[in-house]
Amino acid sequence: MNEKTTGKAFEGCMRQIFNSERECLVAPKNEVQLGEVVLGTLENDIAKALYSVWQEMEYNLKIYVDGLPKKMPKNKVEEINAINIQHHKICNRIECIKGLFWEIIYTHFPKSRLPGIEVGIRQDWKVVIFKSSPTIIELLMAEDPL
Repeated sequence: MNEKTTGKAFEGCMRQIFNSERECLVAPKNEVQLGEVVLGTLENDIAKALYSVWQEMEYNLKIYVDGLPKKMPKNKVEEINAINIQHHKICNRIECIKGLFWEIIYTHFPKSRLPGIEVGIRQDWKVVIFKSSPTIIELLMAEDPL
């Protein structure tokens, strides 16, 4: 995957977002789990397209990375640098798309921003919230029950 190919793929993704080509959308597959609370259904077509593009780009990035040689000779520094730059650009694009997607979710579902709450997207575009797992810092700072 080179810069030109990646750029064209990204442009195609952006066209998909703004054209809201619904037949091309990658929808969430996970079902609502026990302990999750459904806040509502995502109706925003731009958010659905962003989710779809994010999922497709992560899948394509995995294929790209999996296709790279496991060990590269040290004399191929320029090639290694080019791969690293390409990987970094793709990751930045994915993070940008994810950020836009989650901002739409937080705007349309304000309860998803509550402290200690995680948000997820489930089958049929259900937006769910659930209690966050404690972080390692929170566990370390918790009072010892003994």
